[in-house]
Amino acid sequence: MAVLWLFERPSKGADCLSQYLIGEFAVRCFASFEAFCILSRTSTIKPNLVLVDAADFSIEMTHAIFQELRKTLIFPFFSLLGKEDSSETFDITSSSRLAFPRILYSHSSELLFLVKQAYLQFESSQGGRQLALNDEYYFDVHAHQISDQQSNMKIELSPKEGRILRLLLSKSGSCVRRQDIEKNVWAGSRVSARTIDSHICRLRKKLEPIGFNLNCYYGRGYRIELSH
Repeated sequence: MAVLWLFERPSKGADCLSQYLIGEFAVRCFASFEAFCILSRTSTIKPNLVLVDAADFSIEMTHAIFQELRKTLIFPFFSLLGKEDSSETFDITSSSRLAFPRILYSHSSELLFLVKQAYLQFESSQGGRQLALNDEYYFDVHAHQISDQQSNMKIELSPKEGRILRLLLSKSGSCVRRQDIEKNVWAGSRVSARTIDSHICRLRKKLEPIGFNLNCYYGRGYRIELSH
């Protein structure tokens, strides 16, 4: 079941949007930015979707939520919810170079269908786009290449390194076990721990100069984090 973090004020009572999404998604509601920051930095369970009720949170607060997700290397489906009549694309911030659609609904009862539809489209698009590491660096999942779009600097990865990086990013900040790396990167073929460690080591050395650490947590696996 996909994990959904929903930003919604609790004052709506029986009209809360979460009631239409619980059951299909594992929903966690946030009424404050502070509570979200604590959980985003400490929870081992990361969201697949993050939705913000545009009626409850300002553009500035939505921007802050998005930036906090990026700081903690969480890359979920991100969208605003609203009853507006406009279907325009909403730019969270020009510096992010990313645009997020609003999910617009006439009645709360249709919200689940619209969210599921948007999330499925997002899931199907993951194989064919660049992934943003932060506002500066992007990862080309096909060319296995990290690039700085402003300076045109490029870091070449081997195909295996590229697949490992893509797997780590797809887990939205959660730890990835060695067994999962073996299954997804080597297609289930048996490889030695030393082979996996050598690929991790080479990838780590390429990420460190651009401000990312590839850390190992005993008993949990590997995770990419921002350097402090």
